[in-house]
Amino acid sequence: MSQHLVFANCIPLVLKFLNQNILAYIKVKNVIPILDFPMCVIGEQPDVSLDNLETGDNSPCSWRNVFSCINLLRILNKLTKWKHSRIMMLIVFKSAPILKRTLKVRHAMMQLYVLKLLKNANQVFRTTMAKN
Repeated sequence: MSQHLVFANCIPLVLKFLNQNILAYIKVKNVIPILDFPMCVIGEQPDVSLDNLETGDNSPCSWRNVFSCINLLRILNKLTKWKHSRIMMLIVFKSAPILKRTLKVRHAMMQLYVLKLLKNANQVFRTTMAKN
């Protein structure tokens, strides 16, 4: 499955997706907060009526967008783990500045997967430079 994703240019596509203004993407305001993840299962549940749906609360971020970014980073980690040629693709596509910008999102799980990718790329880059 991962080989099919690599052949379908999944690595550059994920990097292109993460190359957007990720903070603006996460803080998008076109969501319905009472239907968004944490609000719909935690705490007191408000009545879902037409008035509630139209006004909505100002949530600090869209959890759906945060989790989609985390899942894309997890896929990127799965694709590149222990595969030097795929990690070299990250280096060729200049993923370091993109991933560093993604670190600005203050979410621990997201930062964990970004740091894992940066660590793998750094290790492979050092070993290839040492051989040359």
